[in-house]
Amino acid sequence: MYFTVPNGHGDPSGIDANDATDLPFTTPSGGGARYQQVFDSAAFGAIPSGGAFLVMMAIQADCANVFQQEWTLTNLDIWFSTTHAKPDGLSPVFDQNTGSDRVLVSHSDQNFVEGYSYRACPRASGEALGLTGVLEFANPFWYVPTNGNLLVEIRFTGMRMYRSCLPQYKDCAGLPLPRLDAQTELGDSISRIVGLSPESTTADVVDTTGLVMYFEFAPSPRLSISNAPNGIAVTWPYFPKGLRLQATRNLRSLTQWTDVVGTPSQVGLFLTLTLPRSSSATPTFYRVYLPPVPTAPPPPAEAAPPAVPSDNPQPPTANVTP
Repeated sequence: MYFTVPNGHGDPSGIDANDATDLPFTTPSGGGARYQQVFDSAAFGAIPSGGAFLVMMAIQADCANVFQQEWTLTNLDIWFSTTHAKPDGLSPVFDQNTGSDRVLVSHSDQNFVEGYSYRACPRASGEALGLTGVLEFANPFWYVPTNGNLLVEIRFTGMRMYRSCLPQYKDCAGLPLPRLDAQTELGDSISRIVGLSPESTTADVVDTTGLVMYFEFAPSPRLSISNAPNGIAVTWPYFPKGLRLQATRNLRSLTQWTDVVGTPSQVGLFLTLTLPRSSSATPTFYRVYLPPVPTAPPPPAEAAPPAVPSDNPQPPTANVTP
C-alpha cells in the first residue's frame, strides 16, 4: 500500500502541491543539514489497525524545473519514529520531537536527481509525477498510526551537485535552481524544522512548509507452504527487505530457530524456496524473521504438510510475523 502526503498531491492524481523548496538538500553553506518533518497519522488511514512496515520513501521534483540537478549526499542517515508533536507544532529542539521507537532505516551515500519537466506546470490531473530520491530501507520501520504521528529525520554531512540543461538552453547560467515539490498551508498534514548543520540541536528554520513525500508500506508478512513436485514450496513477501526464512522442530524453545539454507527464486514481489520433504515423524515449523525485530506481534508458525499425494488439498496459509 502506498501514500503520498499531503494526500492528493502525487501519483496517480498528478496534482502538484502549491509550493517548492530547496531545503534540506540545498543549503546556504552548501554543506550538510538536519531536517525533521511530521506527518499527521490521519494521512495513513488505510494502514491495518495493528500497523505495517514502512519499506520505501521518495520525494518529487517540482514541475517548474527547467534543468536537471543531481546531488550526491554523503553520510545520509534517515530515521523514523512516532511523535506526539502535531503539524505546525514541532519543537525547534530536535530531540524533543523524537519518539522512543526511533529506528535508523537507512545509512548510505545517496544520489538524488531533481529532474526537469517537459509538461505544463502545474501538471494537469492524471499526469505522472517524477519521483526522485527513491529509497528502499535496509531496516524498515513498523508504524502503528494510533501510536502517534509519523516523524522523519534526515541528516547528511556533505553534498556534491551536478547540473545538466534541457537542449534549448546553451548552459544553466541564469536559470533558477531546480526545487522540490512542497506544500505550504497552515493546518494541513505536514510541517518541518531545518538545521543548517548536521550537528544542529536547535532549528534555524521552523515553518508550515513540508516536502511532498511518497511512502510504501508492507503489511505483516504471511508465508505459505504448498506441495511441490520435489518437496514443499515455502513462499513469503519480498518486502520488507531482509526477511530470513527459519525452521524449527521445537516450538517450545525460542532459541532453536535456525536459518534455512538456500537461494529463493523471485517472482514479482514474492520469494519461493523449494525444500525436500522431511521423513521425520516430528513436523517442521517455518517462520520469516526480521532482525532486529520492530514492535510487532509475536510470530505464529505453520507446520510443514506431511507426505501426501500431489492431488490432495493444499495446506493452509500461515500468518507469520517477524
